Amino acid sequence: MTEAPKPDPSTCKACAIALRIFSQDEATATRVVDDGGIKAMITLIKTLDDPETLQDCLRSLCGLFKYEKHIQQLVEAGAVETIVKQADEKQITSSIYCGKALYALSWSQVSNETIIDRNV
Repeated sequence: MTEAPKPDPSTCKACAIALRIFSQDEATATRVVDDGGIKAMITLIKTLDDPETLQDCLRSLCGLFKYEKHIQQLVEAGAVETIVKQADEKQITSSIYCGKALYALSWSQVSNETIIDRNV
């Protein structure tokens, strides 16, 4: 079995920027979530080598936490584990995005129940 080729860095960057922009508005954020954007962001975050593109992906993913209606899907997709792993004292900006997402998450009743159920 052969491995899938690594995605083109410029394509990853363009996708990360688009997802970040779309995640800022509730209507387009809903479309991102409904069309599988959470998994795409998590996959990009786990595979990226470029810190700038990684930051765009983190901003996108973390930005979705401000919409209560998406929190359960984010938690179930593994977004919490992903952002916790990305919080790094050497990457201050990324850590700030992660902290904001976790702060928003802490206020959500839906997330508290879901996180307890998942043992996150």
